[in-house]
Amino acid sequence: SEMCIRDRLFFTISSFNDVVSGVYICKGSYSTKYHYSSTCRGLSNCSTDIYEVSLSDAQNLGRTLCGWED
Repeated sequence: SEMCIRDRLFFTISSFNDVVSGVYICKGSYSTKYHYSSTCRGLSNCSTDIYEVSLSDAQNLGRTLCGWED
């Protein structure tokens, strides 16, 4: 059924988020994204240091997934 597929998809996405232990962010004042890889193309213009933080911390800072990685 449609509900079963939706539930399974939600579980899969939730499980994936639990597996991701750290993501990378640029601490620049205009930075808005997080990255799964420290070598992501989206981090190439970072003018400050790159930090590894938890996915939940990145999301709590208002960061969204980089378009190069989605």
